[in-house]
Amino acid sequence: MNSEKKTTTTPPTPAEADERNLVSESAASNLPLEDQLQIWWDTNKFRMLGIAALILLVVAGWQGIRLARESAEAQIQEIYQALVTDEEKLAFANEHPNHPLGGIAWLSLADQSFSEETYSDAESYYRNAVQALDPSPFQDRARLGTAMAALKNGKRGETLTLLEALANDETAFGASRAEAAFHRAILALEDNDQASYDRFTELINSIPFSEGWSSRLTAIEPAG
Repeated sequence: MNSEKKTTTTPPTPAEADERNLVSESAASNLPLEDQLQIWWDTNKFRMLGIAALILLVVAGWQGIRLARESAEAQIQEIYQALVTDEEKLAFANEHPNHPLGGIAWLSLADQSFSEETYSDAESYYRNAVQALDPSPFQDRARLGTAMAALKNGKRGETLTLLEALANDETAFGASRAEAAFHRAILALEDNDQASYDRFTELINSIPFSEGWSSRLTAIEPAG
């Protein structure tokens, strides 16, 4: 007795099914637009779905990174707001040396050190603040503090360079520029450098709302 062999057929894969439905480009061009769109979709749908999935993964990853950064930023702000002692500020600044709030902590420590006449620490902290802070009035004040602390540490030549750079920086805050020019003019008086004194006096007068520094300079200027 002969037994019939059963044969099994493997169902076509989606790609194979698509290939059976392909229409030549010349024939497709004669079809209605709706049919052309359907043929295009049947041919490219798996590729498009793959691209869409990839885009979703990229967007999800970016959103995750953004949320993580926002959470980390909120934590840094909370820690900063809780700072009380100089030791806490120093630890925070060392942990976040290039963060803007780390820069504010450096600036606070620098001001405290300057007032306590520990000028070496003050100069170091002011320099750290300059590096951590973005261009702003706070950074300008740190730049000015660096110059004045350097002067206290016997670095007169560097002080002149720092003051001139800030005074001539037209992107800096006007009040900081005027104060830098004032101190530079005073040092010019001490050096009997009339040309530099005149130059920085004119610079002060050219900066809006700098009349206070101009008046102080006039009061200090020797008669004659």
